[in-house]
Amino acid sequence: MTVRWRGRHVFDKLVANSTEGMLAGYVFNPLGTHYYVDDQNGNDNNSGLSPDAAKLTMQAAIDLCTDWKGDVIHTTRGTQTVTEPVTFDVKGLLVMADQLGNPNAMGEYHAIYGSHTDGPAAIIEEPCILLGLGFVGSQAAGASLEIDCGEAGGSAGGWSLIKNCRFDHWGIAKAYAILCKGGADNQIEDCEFDGLWTGYTSAAIYFQDDGAQGCWNYGIERNRFYNIGSGKYCIEVKATSHLRQVLIKGNHNIGPASPAKFFNHQAQAGDGQICDNYTGNATDTGSYDETVATLQGDGYSISNNHYEE
Repeated sequence: MTVRWRGRHVFDKLVANSTEGMLAGYVFNPLGTHYYVDDQNGNDNNSGLSPDAAKLTMQAAIDLCTDWKGDVIHTTRGTQTVTEPVTFDVKGLLVMADQLGNPNAMGEYHAIYGSHTDGPAAIIEEPCILLGLGFVGSQAAGASLEIDCGEAGGSAGGWSLIKNCRFDHWGIAKAYAILCKGGADNQIEDCEFDGLWTGYTSAAIYFQDDGAQGCWNYGIERNRFYNIGSGKYCIEVKATSHLRQVLIKGNHNIGPASPAKFFNHQAQAGDGQICDNYTGNATDTGSYDETVATLQGDGYSISNNHYEE
């Protein structure tokens, strides 16, 4: 009798048939190498090329990958505690968690926890796909996950997909779940932002320029924002920064009794569409930092949103 490694048959099936679950619509590069991470039984001296030879840490597996080859990393269930940020710096990399339950919540069980207080738990520096992971930071003035274009524009810090990931708070003080420092064409979809009762000190998703690089063509779609904090925001733009051609669509802002506000543009001109969101509060300053008319005057198209009744 052959006993297969936990989760392997699920992942192999999804790679072979990309019409299921959170991999729907993806075609995998047959030249890509498949690596494994097991933070309970792995060893960073292993090759990472099979379940029985899995790496212990995510960074060790990332460091094996090659730009634009389409390499895949599969990580098992378990919290990975790091003392410096995991850096997703390989172009075209796909990293995914075991699919063992609700794909919107599995990040709780596949969390990268940054125990350090001087940086995020992880940083995206190159185009990649992250599926089903979790992120928890400990930097009170920073974020759990940072997207950083390094003032370079182009592909650096851009063209990534963050899907079915979970941003846990765990009662640890932090300013943001995701800090977007420049970057373009990033998609954040079907994720859960859980403030765990205490909320964030600023916002769940925060946009700021990186040098001369603004934030362009982001898509923020179908996410759930829980307990972000009364008077705080699900999405916020730093003063003097530029958010351009953004699509914010189909998101839900959820309680407790006094949900966070939804969008704060801090009086900065920008452009994009904010539509079909359930904001949890009344229109105008109940959901935004200013009235809808003011937001529209500053360049944002506001349409078909759902407000408190």
